[in-house]
Amino acid sequence: MRERHRVSPVFYVPKPSECQGTYTDSITYRSKYLSTNISVSYVSTDDNNTPANPNDDTDNYNINYTITDSKGRDASTGYITIYGPDGSTVQTISSIDVSLGSHSTTYQMPASTTIGKYTAVLFALDNDAVEYRDHQPRWAYESGAVIPITRLSLLSLTETGGIIPVKLRIQKVNGGIGPITSITMKEKEDAAIPIHTSDWIENGGATLESSNTEDGITTEIWKWNWNSATRDSMGQSLVHNENHKIQTKTTIRVNGTLVDRILEEDATVNNLVITNVIPETIINWKGEEGTTVPITATLTDNALLTRPMNLTLKIYNTKDDNRTTWLPVRTMTKTNVTGGQQTFHWDGKNNNGDYVEPWTYTFEIEAAQPQDYDWTNYRSPYLRITRATDTEGNAINEAEYAGYDDNDTPEDETDDNYEYYIRFYTLTDSLNTDASEGQIELVGPQFTTLGTWSISSLECLEHKASDGLHDEFTILQYILA
Repeated sequence: MRERHRVSPVFYVPKPSECQGTYTDSITYRSKYLSTNISVSYVSTDDNNTPANPNDDTDNYNINYTITDSKGRDASTGYITIYGPDGSTVQTISSIDVSLGSHSTTYQMPASTTIGKYTAVLFALDNDAVEYRDHQPRWAYESGAVIPITRLSLLSLTETGGIIPVKLRIQKVNGGIGPITSITMKEKEDAAIPIHTSDWIENGGATLESSNTEDGITTEIWKWNWNSATRDSMGQSLVHNENHKIQTKTTIRVNGTLVDRILEEDATVNNLVITNVIPETIINWKGEEGTTVPITATLTDNALLTRPMNLTLKIYNTKDDNRTTWLPVRTMTKTNVTGGQQTFHWDGKNNNGDYVEPWTYTFEIEAAQPQDYDWTNYRSPYLRITRATDTEGNAINEAEYAGYDDNDTPEDETDDNYEYYIRFYTLTDSLNTDASEGQIELVGPQFTTLGTWSISSLECLEHKASDGLHDEFTILQYILA
């Protein structure tokens, strides 16, 4: 019987003594192997019932892996370990499916996870019974797959007014995070009395201010110029110093999937605000030469009134019907002033230095701090009734005869009622606000009241509605019978 000696995976057998010549007899040993492959893909985000704060979101991932074996046998056991940026174990997922083929398991990245490079590593073991004396249990592991995470924070929100720079910092782990596809910002007032006409006001996109990559983490700073000193459609200031909210929406491509990250934070701004004006409504110029009318504005800016301000007072004649093309009869200015109370003294003259006619005048005060583009204004409100005009633009001064009612006694004229269109008028208001109440009086030759009618109960014959207290920007005539 021939004796074998193991010298290598190839065995050389000596020739038996009874045989002539020599020859080699060889067999080959191929080592068995177990192999794995792993990848991570983004699935969804759980906002934990705080949709405005992405930094407490729990991101859900699919960990996809494959197990193969040269001998076609399943692995005996296996697990997946999540390693943090410093190499420490964050979590171990045990009891995974270790049969041959492709598998998937879910993983939730905790909300408290700090930014960094997190890696999923798969370990699999085959410890089946040995076939050879030198066989040892076989381990296989994949070098790992990076888990993509992002973190957002707003950097600049307070301490200024007017045009405020707002900066958004975005940190993202390279490997699974693609480019940012869009960023928008909105503002929402949180005032006790709503001021803005819209719940959320769009402020458009942002510009990339800086980008830096270190240790696999890219940090980008995006910037807006938020105009907190807004106006309404009539040019009236809407600024205030109460709370706002800032909301940013960032769309990022994560493992090929577009993901929206919404961040919302409170913002308190130090806007320049006019809090009180005397007189509140109109200026009554009596034509007394040598006298002046004081117009005083009280301002606040959350203790920032030490910054130089420029103020402008514009005075308008209330006889002007077209508010969109108003030209001031007088403009007065103050420059580089400080302090919370500012007073103008109007001498009754127009911009040419001539005295204006005795009448009621409305006014507007503008205040601005050039240092931070902060701005506010105040327009004095007023309600005005003017005569309507005919087709040629002439004022209608006379009542128009409408007919009479004989009270079903045509033979007796003493009980006849004569009817007139007793008033043609136009109602205008500087704030586009309807009048709350009103009446028409018929006055006799001795200025005695002969009759009184509540306007709200009368039908306008032109509009076929009881709208005699309604203000119309386009100036409509009201004919009440």
